[in-house]
Amino acid sequence: MKIVYSTDNYHPRVSGMATSIDRFGKYLRRRGHDIHVLAPRYPGDHLDDGNTHRFRSTGLFFSKEDRLVLPWERRSVFKVLDGIRPDIVHVQTEFEMGRLSMAWAKKRKVPTAVTFHTHWEQYAGHYLPFAPSSVSRGIARSIMRGLSKRADLLITPTPQMKEVLKGYGIKGEIHVVPTGIDADEFQSADKEAEKRGSPLFLKWPELKGKKVMAYLGRVGLEKNVDMLVGVLEKVVGEVPEAHLLVTGSGPYLEEMRSDVKGRGLEKKATFTGYVPRELVKNVLTIADVFVFPSLTETQGLVTGEAMCCGTPVVAVGEMGTKYFMGGDNGGFMVENDVEDFSMRTVQLLTDVDLWDRVSNEALEHARKWSMERLSARMEDLYQSLVNI
Repeated sequence: MKIVYSTDNYHPRVSGMATSIDRFGKYLRRRGHDIHVLAPRYPGDHLDDGNTHRFRSTGLFFSKEDRLVLPWERRSVFKVLDGIRPDIVHVQTEFEMGRLSMAWAKKRKVPTAVTFHTHWEQYAGHYLPFAPSSVSRGIARSIMRGLSKRADLLITPTPQMKEVLKGYGIKGEIHVVPTGIDADEFQSADKEAEKRGSPLFLKWPELKGKKVMAYLGRVGLEKNVDMLVGVLEKVVGEVPEAHLLVTGSGPYLEEMRSDVKGRGLEKKATFTGYVPRELVKNVLTIADVFVFPSLTETQGLVTGEAMCCGTPVVAVGEMGTKYFMGGDNGGFMVENDVEDFSMRTVQLLTDVDLWDRVSNEALEHARKWSMERLSARMEDLYQSLVNI
């Protein structure tokens, strides 16, 4: 099959959505399918292959790292799609790129799938702070309901997101297909070697010899990252060698730095900003504990990646993280509470036997989320559309 992924969120933007597109694309190609990605053009150069098609876009004034394809790119989008002649168009975002691709598919009578990755109602207050909450939430619901009515196949990455859609009154069958873990990326992770001579030490030597609590992801308030400053303050009171490693960028980054400094903890935290994908394994392997406070995660991919590196996880048990961990599997799933989060982190940093047991449990739990199995599931759903 020829399959097109249509998205307003792709590299170089770092996100779980871009990771999901890449992983399904990689494994479906292995299964013999022809995969194309339609995405915005971002400033600067992109290391794309010939099957990635970029279109002119504009930045968002309330989120500069995000882009939307311009509506007058319709002719260009249609031309590319006419050249590809896909069997299926799989829309990944609810905005302009998805709208244009859906319009082409309906005109050409090509079946469409939509994956609802993001609980936009929870994000609306962060992205549209100037609008009343009832208005921004209403807009989010309306967009998702409208897109669902036009799609032939509805997918979510978690049962929790499925329930959100049902709560919006969205009818029809909704299939749950999570993004799995690409074990290829992490199979060579070696904690002892990383602690001895990590390439991260070249730029951030302060990490050497520390008990590292690592966060990897967007540094935005919707990820609840402000909680980690309070956690760090409590943990270093009991584990002086603890060190917070924050990897990623976002609108809250400078404020988070300022909060850390205001509490006199600047020597206990390292902010790397964005790092290339090839260093993600190093970040997750050098970590003694992966700390993930997000309340809005729809997939929990990064917790699985940490587990693939044998790193225990302490995470708030909400949305996709709750689905992925399914309880205290590979770590501790906690309440959105600084005391609880800190206590579990301290336990893992100080109890060697506990850490060893949970590290082995994390490796075993991660193996259950195979991309081989999940890409086969997605392939079956695509085939059901083509056979209609």
